[in-house]
Amino acid sequence: MTWNVKEQVPSLAVADLDMGIRYYSCLGFELEWRWPRESPSHVGLRNGPAALMLVRSEVRVGVEIYFVVDDVESCYTELCAAQPWKLVHAALGGTEGAGGPASSPPNPPSVKDHQHFDFTIEDPWGHRLTFGREAAG
Repeated sequence: MTWNVKEQVPSLAVADLDMGIRYYSCLGFELEWRWPRESPSHVGLRNGPAALMLVRSEVRVGVEIYFVVDDVESCYTELCAAQPWKLVHAALGGTEGAGGPASSPPNPPSVKDHQHFDFTIEDPWGHRLTFGREAAG
């Protein structure tokens, strides 16, 4: 082959870009770009080598992304401290339980059948985000 993939950037459909930016900033992602600049329909976010593109869309198509992290416990602790589910709860007008998994904290990390130590959260648009690594020995 004469070419190589330089980066993978998953696209996630979100109904509200501003809320998407706030939600993913709670997960450590920073805004890199908006397109077009005025009234954007796409934004790019990054957390270290991981990049995401949020695309404004009313179509709900949930995807699953597995993020390999070096320290699952620290990731979980920091994510819980940022409380992204409170954004969902506030967007729903404070209605208890109306937002499903996206409006409540994730379960603590644990070793799964696939021998990975991880935890999963769901964003407000139905995307399942898992943070983990191979289970130690």
